[in-house]
Amino acid sequence: QANYRAIKRAREYIDDVIAADSSLPVNITLDELAVISDYSKWQITRDFRSLYGTTPYRYVTLKRLQKAKALIERGMPLSQASFSSGFADQSHMTRHFKKCFGTTPKIWANLSQ
Repeated sequence: QANYRAIKRAREYIDDVIAADSSLPVNITLDELAVISDYSKWQITRDFRSLYGTTPYRYVTLKRLQKAKALIERGMPLSQASFSSGFADQSHMTRHFKKCFGTTPKIWANLSQ
């Protein structure tokens, strides 16, 4: 049986970290999630997938993509949006963006204007 409270704490931590307006991108690790949820990193991965249908890593990526998409829609330059969303660089964001949304951030930016 999945430990819903532990996984909810991990998910809320991810949401809070990504939503924060930080000047530096933050790397969220399974070790951090284990400490926050008082649960092993292997149990977190298993139960997170069971409860939310995806791994914590993928969830982090999706939340970063949502943030990047919103920033792009507000007119933020792509390089700044990628950095502010926690991606290593613009090409890293572009690869994930295209895989998730089926288009590049540049095309998305042009469509959003």
